[in-house]
Amino acid sequence: MLWGAMNNAVLGMNATSWEMNTISQNISNVNTTGFKRKETLFKTVMSESKASTNVYGGKLNVFGVKVADRSHIAAQGVITASTHTTDLAINGEGFFMVGAPDATTTGTTYSSGPGAAYSTDNPSQVMYTRAGNFYTTSGANGEAYFMANGGNYLLGWMPQDDGTIDTTGDLVPVYSKPDTVMDGRETTTATVRGNLPAFTELSPSQFTTTQNVVDPNTGDSEELTLSWSRVDGTTWTITPSLDATVGTASGTITVTSDVNGVIYEPAIGADGVGLTWTSGALTSTQSLLGSTNTYTSTTTFGDPSGTRQTATLNWTRVSGNLWDVQVSIPAAVGTLADDTVRVAFDGQGRMISPSTGSLPFVVNWDAAYDTTDSTKIDSEVSLYAGNDLPPNSLKRPDIHVEKLSTQVWDSNFQSHDVTLAFERTGPNEWYMHTYSTDSGYPDTPAAPKQVTFTAAGRLDAAGDNTYTSDWGWTDTVTDGTGADKTVTAMDGTATVEFDFSQLTQYDASQTLGSIDQNGYGKGSLISAYFNDRGEYIGQYTNGETNKLFKVGIAQFTAENSLENISGTLFRRTLEAGDVTVSGVDEAQGAVSLATSSLEGSNVDIGEEFTRMIVTQKAYSTNATVFKTADEMTTVARDLKA
Repeated sequence: MLWGAMNNAVLGMNATSWEMNTISQNISNVNTTGFKRKETLFKTVMSESKASTNVYGGKLNVFGVKVADRSHIAAQGVITASTHTTDLAINGEGFFMVGAPDATTTGTTYSSGPGAAYSTDNPSQVMYTRAGNFYTTSGANGEAYFMANGGNYLLGWMPQDDGTIDTTGDLVPVYSKPDTVMDGRETTTATVRGNLPAFTELSPSQFTTTQNVVDPNTGDSEELTLSWSRVDGTTWTITPSLDATVGTASGTITVTSDVNGVIYEPAIGADGVGLTWTSGALTSTQSLLGSTNTYTSTTTFGDPSGTRQTATLNWTRVSGNLWDVQVSIPAAVGTLADDTVRVAFDGQGRMISPSTGSLPFVVNWDAAYDTTDSTKIDSEVSLYAGNDLPPNSLKRPDIHVEKLSTQVWDSNFQSHDVTLAFERTGPNEWYMHTYSTDSGYPDTPAAPKQVTFTAAGRLDAAGDNTYTSDWGWTDTVTDGTGADKTVTAMDGTATVEFDFSQLTQYDASQTLGSIDQNGYGKGSLISAYFNDRGEYIGQYTNGETNKLFKVGIAQFTAENSLENISGTLFRRTLEAGDVTVSGVDEAQGAVSLATSSLEGSNVDIGEEFTRMIVTQKAYSTNATVFKTADEMTTVARDLKA
């Protein structure tokens, strides 16, 4: 029996020693991110068995103690904010998944590392942690891979070609690329918000203008009346007339004009009005576009030596507000690769194409200049065209419109300013005119769209709300050598479907408010951050964002039964049950992700010190039992003597 007492005391000291080891491990990791504490439990174990001296027989069993550890993996630690954008903490059930760089199992080597898929069915490939203090390391092609402490890859899902993330797909090491460039997006839809005041003045369907003409018989200036009648949104007919005492006018002119008063038609030679005079036999033909169809101006530019040189601009009217400009420079300076460009002006005499207000040409400099610097052989020179062009004599009265502008991105992801001009044509009817000042030189103005409201001021029918623009144009011009060359402006097209469902016509002073469109230009990655769904969001110079990757989480039936590898890293076991992999926003239960935060250890330092005191007392008591039993055996030994 004394042997049993000594054996039990030894078992007790071993058990309490083991518990002290567990306590010290917990205390030493009290500040370790994501650490999960252990608890040492005790259970009885048979230490001795012998026949009973009791008259009833049977055996006498003596029981000692042994230990069994219990992991408190499910208990969550306190979440605190950090200063690192790559830090994450799970609030609720679940684990981050990490993959070993070289995952192996008995007899098999698995393809792992950057770009490889990991399987949760293989415990050697995928491990689990609550420690979200991630950092990045450089990949072979400039990738910034996200790593967990211990050198394991953070696992999740990368975007597909269309930018979406499939959380049912393969788990792979996630990364970002600092030099990522976001492709632009062509504008395809736009939502118009605001109110068109119901008291806006109606556009006239008819009006008159006048211009002076000269009677060839007397030399007197007489007034020619032009009666305008509207055919549709962009077409007008003009009927001329003279005072009956002066003469008569014949011919009807069809005019094509946009909402800003830009005259596209008639062309030169198609705008003549026949005039018969009562003062004499002489008759005349009056051009409504005016007599000035050619014009010459000059501008200056700098040559490679810094000397200002003069360029001559020869203007020739094509039709309405469209002109061809031929540029010439002194022969001693050089020659022009292309010397002609098409220029367009609006109804107020402002140059709208080229939109920069300058004419770019490439000069082949004369050999007399220093040619050791190759950049001085061919140089692009911008020749300012000026705004002293004689105005178009055919003026259309202004039409009152409500305007709202937006940016539209074309198929080459270039930005253009597009204006919507709403013209009230009836009690509840409006024309929507669309135009862009950098759309090259349009051959004809865009036909307006019809927008109709109910008597209550709500949208009734908007008809065809599609706006299409082609910002590219080509033209054949003659260069300085007399050869034909093709000149191409910036290319790019866009077709935009406008949504007017949030547009009203109320009797209020509030006018148009805003346009939201879905296009944008190219952009470079400037920063990135995690959101609460585990998505790593990239921010770009174009003001847009997109998902660079998404972090997955794993949930278990019995997470406390996971194999504890390091206190912060765990491995799947059969006892832990099935694993469910999903995004944070798809996880079971109340689960969220705290960004720029870390989950601390779940060790309670006060509880550990209490257990340490109890353990120390238990160890001392077991030692006393052992010592006492030893003394008793000594006494028993000495009885023989």
